[in-house]
Amino acid sequence: GAVLVSANDRSTISSEIVSVSLYAGLISLAVGVTLADNTISDTVLVYIDGSEVSAGGNNDISVTSTSTPTISATNTLGAVSFGLGVAVAGGSAETTINGTTEAYLRGATLTASGNRVLVESSSTALVSPTVQGLSGGLASVGFMLSDVLIAGVTRAFADGQTSVTANSLNVHASDTSTATPSTLIVGVGGITVAGAESTSTVERTTEASIGAGSNISLGTGTLDVEATSNSTSAG
Repeated sequence: GAVLVSANDRSTISSEIVSVSLYAGLISLAVGVTLADNTISDTVLVYIDGSEVSAGGNNDISVTSTSTPTISATNTLGAVSFGLGVAVAGGSAETTINGTTEAYLRGATLTASGNRVLVESSSTALVSPTVQGLSGGLASVGFMLSDVLIAGVTRAFADGQTSVTANSLNVHASDTSTATPSTLIVGVGGITVAGAESTSTVERTTEASIGAGSNISLGTGTLDVEATSNSTSAG
């Protein structure tokens, strides 16, 4: 029958922080601060190393690793001062997806006569943090920061003394990364200072390869090595 060697990771972080600071008096000071740090850094690894594997009948050999990390976080902050007062609101959110998603063959002997040998690694990362705040008083100061990073590597490869008997050997790596941070600050008062800043960086590496110095024996079969990456960054 078919041979499937696979690993699948679906890590999810969903968090919500609400902080409210109220102060009333002839002379008053209200201060509110939120700090959030959310990180997913996993290794998803699948391989055939130094083994002989055969697929019977009209079937493939598949070596696949899949990762779908998701972070959704909301930080809400309010600071309100009643009277002759000052309100200060500040928030920061650090959100990171890192890690390795990898599939490979090394020194293996694989037989899928008339069919395919598939070595595939794929990752789909989504980061969507929201930071929002309100400061209100005779004088109000508010500042919100959001910093998003998607990094790490998605990799598929074959190396060493690997022999494949099949119609085709496909070595594919694919990645889709989306970072959409949202930051909002509202200041209300006679004197108001408000600022918001969002930054998002996508620097994930996507690789598909035949290792240097490798000896891949494929007979009359075809070899397809492909890496694709799609990134969306707003912030």
